[in-house]
Amino acid sequence: MKKMTQWGKKTFLLFLTFVIAAGLSLTLTKPAKAASASLNKTKLTMYTGDSSKLTVKGYAKKPVFKSSRPSIASVTKTGTVTARKAGSCTIRVKAGKKTLSCRITVKKRLELSKYLNKNYTQLKKDAGKLKINKNTPFTYSNQENYISTSKDPYSFMFWANTKTKKLQTLQNTSRKDITLYGVKINEKISTAHKKLLKKGFKLKQRRKLSSSSPRKELRTYQKSGGTITISVTKKDKVEYYQWNRK
Repeated sequence: MKKMTQWGKKTFLLFLTFVIAAGLSLTLTKPAKAASASLNKTKLTMYTGDSSKLTVKGYAKKPVFKSSRPSIASVTKTGTVTARKAGSCTIRVKAGKKTLSCRITVKKRLELSKYLNKNYTQLKKDAGKLKINKNTPFTYSNQENYISTSKDPYSFMFWANTKTKKLQTLQNTSRKDITLYGVKINEKISTAHKKLLKKGFKLKQRRKLSSSSPRKELRTYQKSGGTITISVTKKDKVEYYQWNRK
């Protein structure tokens, strides 16, 4: 009887060892739990014409993107959002059973080229709060220099002839909501170059700057009625642009 008991104990221990080993094997081979799906952005402010990429993290399959108002901001199957016109909408993303969302706010750009042959008082109204600056070295006796508000005094300015009421010079150094012939601050110079050629401008000069300069070069474009000068950064982006009437 004792022999049978000892044999039973050995059998039980052997069975227990097998169960523990099998359980350990299952634990080691069990796949890791997938990370919860999330969007790289949940809020996004854009200006008309801008594009931005939405990506889903923690989801292996292809998500489905949809805009609540495509006329405000459209989205492609791969998540590229394009700002169409001023307003707000929501981009909803279906990732399995989970629905993610990103709130889009689109702001309007001020296209300066629309005002080049118009009364400058209209530009003052459309551009927001501007003031006359009498202290710039570029102001002449027959011109008035208007600059942006005190919070951003030199980012956007223009000079207008006091008699003819026509613009003489426009300059933008940092305002992202302002364009000239579609050229935006911080966009690639290659893209800006194509826009200006399409508008009838010709590249007249490329002046390379010294290696010690924070800028790479200055470009001059011309067509009848005006000259545009663009400063290019060392990363080949538009740093500022200036238009001058001939």
